[in-house]
Amino acid sequence: MGVSCKYTCNYNTLTPYHALKQASLKIDEFLVVFGASGNTGMMATQLGKKMGANVIAVSKDNCIKVFGADYSIGHRPIIS
Repeated sequence: MGVSCKYTCNYNTLTPYHALKQASLKIDEFLVVFGASGNTGMMATQLGKKMGANVIAVSKDNCIKVFGADYSIGHRPIIS
């Protein structure tokens, strides 16, 4: 494991865990995760599901449901 992955893996796990604990996420509450297809978003989706929340993932990829999201909302970039 390279140095960059070593530190990245820790932050990708600790950041959403700390945020969900601070928010006092309860069972059956709804959690909306923006950028759910990224590393931190995927971890937030998985942790939220393990905490018993209903997870709504906003992602450019619909495959996020594989990581435990109950609902997936796609988005398209706004081009002016």
